[in-house]
Order: sequence, then C-alpha cells, then structure tokens
Amino acid sequence: MNMKVCMIAGDAVDYVFSLVQALARLGVHIELLGGDDYENPKYAPLVTFVNIRGSRHTQAAWSDKLTRVLRYYGRLMRHVWRSEAQTIHIQAFRFAVIEGLGLVFIFKRTGKRVIYTAHNVQPKGSNNGLNYFLFRLIYMNVDHIVCHSNDMQHKLMTRYRVRPDKITVAGHGLFDEIPMTLMAQGEARRRLGLDPDIKVVLLFGRIRPYKGYELAFQALEYLPAATKPLMYLVAGEAIRSHNQKYLAELKTYVRVNRLGEAVRFDDFRIPEAELDLYFQAADAALLPYTEGDFQSGVLFLAYRFGLPVITSNVGSFPDDVVSGVQGYIFEAGNPRALAASLDRFYQCLHPQADLRQSIRAYTRQEYSWEQAAAVTYELYQKIARP
Repeated sequence: MNMKVCMIAGDAVDYVFSLVQALARLGVHIELLGGDDYENPKYAPLVTFVNIRGSRHTQAAWSDKLTRVLRYYGRLMRHVWRSEAQTIHIQAFRFAVIEGLGLVFIFKRTGKRVIYTAHNVQPKGSNNGLNYFLFRLIYMNVDHIVCHSNDMQHKLMTRYRVRPDKITVAGHGLFDEIPMTLMAQGEARRRLGLDPDIKVVLLFGRIRPYKGYELAFQALEYLPAATKPLMYLVAGEAIRSHNQKYLAELKTYVRVNRLGEAVRFDDFRIPEAELDLYFQAADAALLPYTEGDFQSGVLFLAYRFGLPVITSNVGSFPDDVVSGVQGYIFEAGNPRALAASLDRFYQCLHPQADLRQSIRAYTRQEYSWEQAAAVTYELYQKIARP
C-alpha cells in the first residue's frame, strides 16, 4: 500500500523528526510542512520537507508578524489542497481557533481525513472555561486524536466526552537524535563552572508558571543537612511576557531569601549541542509541575541521558517514573514532600554506580520510536479505509 500523509509540524522539532523518520522506515511517504527550525539534511528519502513557514523571529514588528502569519496560512491551504495525501496529521496549532476550527473544517471539505496529536490535552497553563469550550469543539471537529498516555486518554474521554474509538494512544520515544558524549560528570561541571563537590539538580526547559519552580526553592529549607550543599541549575528561556514576569518573581524570591549560592539561572535558550553538558553535570532532573495534562519532553530528554527524575504526581508522571528505580514521585504543590524525595534520592538511589546505565537500558526498551510509529501507521491504515 503506497501510503502518503501530509504532516503539519508544530514546536516539538525533535519529536516530529524522530517520528517521521520511524514512519518512513515503515514505508510511509511523509510531506512535512514546517519552518526554518525543521531544515535538516538527515531526513529519510520518503520524507519530503516543505518550508512553508520560514522564520519565526519573535522580535519582529506586529505588521510583519501579521503578514508572515497570513502568508503561512495561504501557503498551507494551497499545499494541502494540491497534495495527493488524503490524511492530514496536525502536530500542533499555532492559533487554535483559526486552525482547529477553521482550517480543519476546510481540509475536511476537500474530502481529507484530519488527525490531531494532543501533546497537551489543553494548552499548558490555560485551564479555563473558554479554552475548555474551544477544545471541546476542536476534538469534535477532527476525525481522530492521538495522545501519549492512558491518563491523557482518560481525560479526553471524561472531561471532553471524546469517544474511545476516536482516540489512539501512541507512546513517546526517546530523543535519540540529541548528541550524547557520555562525558564524565566532573568534566561537564568544569565546563559549566560548577563546583564538582556539591549536589546539582537540574530544572530544565522553558520557564513557565505551571512548572512550580518556586516550590523547589521553598523545599530548600526542609532539606536535612546530609543533603546539603545542593544547587538548583535552572536552564532554559522565558518566552512571552507572563513567563518573563514569572522568571523575575523567581529571581526576586532567590534574592530576598539569600539563596544565591543554591540557585543558578542559565535563563537562555540552551543550544542542542550543549544539552549534553547540562544533563551530564546534574545528579537528577526535577519536575515540580503543579498541573499536567501532557507528557513532558524534559522527562524523555532526561531518560535519553540516563538521568534520574524526581517529579510531582501530576498527569502521566506516575506512569512514566518507577519510584525507586528511575527516580521518585512526590505530592504536587508540597515543598516538604519534594524535599523528602530529594533526600531519599541522595541517600538511596544516587549511590548506585550503574544507575544511569540501567535507566538508559530500561527506557530504550520502554520508549521506542518504532513502537510509536507502528501504532501511528496502523491508525493511518484504519483512517484511510472508506
């Protein structure tokens, strides 16, 4: 069967790249529609990349942004209209009202089937009545929904009343394309200017209020002496004004409470080539999220490097972290419980010499792109049938 799919890319570049490569290995012809961030010479022969979006400079004038968006939608509709692919797979919405309602309606009027991957059941940090109503309509509008966990499937069915036969659970793979050198922790810390003798916990990714970093800072006062000195390495950028405001509040908290020696902010975009440094320098990754209708890409980045994860019990985290094996889980919003999990990690799990190697071995088997692609391929076959 000569299967062709038109995939509209979102922000999850590493996810989409790995998925289309695995689908191509199964013989699927993919037309990948994206922007400059998706330019990659390593695409498989069956993947045709079309740059319809171009650059996404956030500092451009509003008039330039509007022109760019309108041009993008014109190119997108023209390409989908002309494409031989009868299945459209949308990985993300830039503007949910326009795309999730308007464009999906137009695509379906051409006789094409539309699949939407709900990386988040609802936009992160936007759990309000208006967004609920919008996504209720979007989930009714598309032909099929892909999500990444049983928890997300349950929320789609109970919260948004989506029929079970309209949902496919396709797991997340590890970010195998991210460079990994397995450099020694001491060398990674030397390059980052970190003390080789202290405990280092990584808070990685874009800085957003729902990630609960303030809870991590509050937990410092509850740490026993045996788990000190400890430093939080906050690595990632804050995009958009409300996130930048949150970052400013975090820095104020650190300054007022004199935590400068316990918190370091590398608040900029970490280049992919330097991810290795941060994940090798840390003892563990911390995800103190206060809400979670999604799977975190940070979790799978950590597993890529064999880094243990200490996480709150929101969303899918309890399904993806085996407590005492890959890390520990604590009650969301509870800094005392967070501190107890950090202490338990350093007393029990951290001393294991082969910890990183065992995490890599376990997660490579548990989270493979081949499995995710096989489930997606089966869905493509199912949805293509008349």
